[in-house]
Amino acid sequence: MENSFFKLDFETQKAIIETLIFVSDEQLTDDSIYNIIINLDKETTPLEHSNSEDYHNFLTLLNEIIIKINDELDKSNRPYQIIRIANGWQFATRQEYGRIVRYYYKSKQVRRLSNAALEILSIIAYRQPITKPEIELIRGVNSSETVNSLLEKNLIKISGRKSVLGRPLEYSTTDEFLKLFGLNSLDELPEITEFEELVRRELQQDENDITLDVSQDVIEQVEAKIDGLELN
Repeated sequence: MENSFFKLDFETQKAIIETLIFVSDEQLTDDSIYNIIINLDKETTPLEHSNSEDYHNFLTLLNEIIIKINDELDKSNRPYQIIRIANGWQFATRQEYGRIVRYYYKSKQVRRLSNAALEILSIIAYRQPITKPEIELIRGVNSSETVNSLLEKNLIKISGRKSVLGRPLEYSTTDEFLKLFGLNSLDELPEITEFEELVRRELQQDENDITLDVSQDVIEQVEAKIDGLELN
């Protein structure tokens, strides 16, 4: 039996999708929306696995719906839109209104990234998965405290153990990292020399804003160390 969602008119389907994305605290992936949709009607037979034609038809419909929603938001000059980020869909403020949002949150606590944190985050982002001994081999200093700080900020995660003596923990970046820097996937990472500008833009920091203490020398040093070292 066909799921009842697909029997609805387009406007109702659009309202349901917009509602789901609007109320979600996190980005909603295609699979998440699909799984919610197929469970709306418990009396129908669930749609087939995500490799099925039904699933691909759903993805086509979902994209059409989101394009339509964004078109309506644009025509009505709304200050937000639905964007694809970290492999999911989420409402976000339009770029031209970013300064207003920054002023609103100016009194809030700003996430601070020190030179050491940015250096380690850069190494992990571009060489993941990577162990702490490998990070310290690149940097030449103990990095435990800063790695723990990045874990607490949920910018990195423990992604496994390396199959070497002692089986050290391996670290990778998280979806929160992608969201923070406005990336849909790691494939969109810029050249490492552009990482400072990416940080400033996505955290909406002015060049003279001291909450982000990053020097070009640090970026260049990390790039040189990464390029010059082959990790096994």
